[in-house]
Amino acid sequence: MVILAGRRAHGLMNGILAIGILAFGAACGKTTGGTNAADQLIGISTSQMFVTIENRAGIPLMDIKVNIVPVGRATTFIATWTRMEASEKHDFSLGAFRGQDGTPLNLRIHRPQSVVVTATDINQKAYKIESPW
Repeated sequence: MVILAGRRAHGLMNGILAIGILAFGAACGKTTGGTNAADQLIGISTSQMFVTIENRAGIPLMDIKVNIVPVGRATTFIATWTRMEASEKHDFSLGAFRGQDGTPLNLRIHRPQSVVVTATDINQKAYKIESPW
């Protein structure tokens, strides 16, 4: 009987641990797309090497500008793309981002705070989305 109670306690603890790990993973995941309608139309995800933009608007987007805003906002680092078709994803390499004076983004010097994406669709509707890094 004592062994049976020990096994039940062990199984219960494993279940609680698994639920805790899943909850922690869901809370720490880098996903974008809040309740704002614009957030659902353009997806932004960041990694150590790329900023990925996904067109979820259902129609092509034009004049896409991706800005990385560092802490302190001394300067922003910009990469541009001319057109993204519906459901297209594009990876912007961090080496493609340049400041206004042409300096490249260097993560050893600049700590990103947020990513701002601006674009217009083919109907001239403007989108502006900001996502934390």
